[in-house]
Amino acid sequence: MACVCVGIGTNIDRENMVRIAVQSLQQSFGELCISRVVETQAWGFEGDDFYNLVVSFESDLTPLQLKQTLREIENKPSCEKRSAPLAKRKLDLDLLLVGNQQSDQEDLRLPRDDVVKYPFVLCPLAEIAGDMMHPVLGRSFARLWQDYDKTGLKMKTVELTF
Repeated sequence: MACVCVGIGTNIDRENMVRIAVQSLQQSFGELCISRVVETQAWGFEGDDFYNLVVSFESDLTPLQLKQTLREIENKPSCEKRSAPLAKRKLDLDLLLVGNQQSDQEDLRLPRDDVVKYPFVLCPLAEIAGDMMHPVLGRSFARLWQDYDKTGLKMKTVELTF
């Protein structure tokens, strides 16, 4: 079994979509460790603010099986199909980590580049998996977040219950 980390993002019907995502992931994978929800401005386009969080769980599925399950959840009628990469969306589920596995496949990069690129991914990941080591960089996610340049960062925590 590997520790799997998944990023959740939405900027349409945010509270409802976060709850649907968490419930769907619980139904598919069982018990989840859930970070706090952070609110940030849209990144790379003009749009409503996003809610982002990270969940982790244990699984023995392959990365491709995990990714397929995440796409099935995203494509539920209540979640609407994915749009362009930098655009508004009801639900975006990103496979961030599968234990220490690494992959450079075009459609499956592990660990996902977003982990160290975006504060709305790294902050919640460091909260729930701070002691885990980045499989490539060899540094803990807590240390990566501590060292992240937070100059001008506008991100706030949102209280949601599950």
